Amino acid sequence: MALVKPHHHIHRRQRFIIGGLVFAALVILTLIEWAGAVYATKPMLVIGPAALAKAALILAFFMHVRELWAVDELAEADHDLAGDEGGDD
Repeated sequence: MALVKPHHHIHRRQRFIIGGLVFAALVILTLIEWAGAVYATKPMLVIGPAALAKAALILAFFMHVRELWAVDELAEADHDLAGDEGGDD
């Protein structure tokens, strides 16, 4: 019963490209935060959403939070399959 990593099928080059795009998005969001802090009359209306977007990107792509649920789903599927092997014959 081996668990398969959720992103095992994604090639190294594709992961590198996705990581670069996420990094670029983080840079852009940081610039938006800076501009909001310097120029906006109500900076929290700019900084808040940008910070939340950055947090979501970091959690999803660099901390691999979505893999926590994927592993649980795979474990449940394996457990369900193991329970079906007993049979009622």
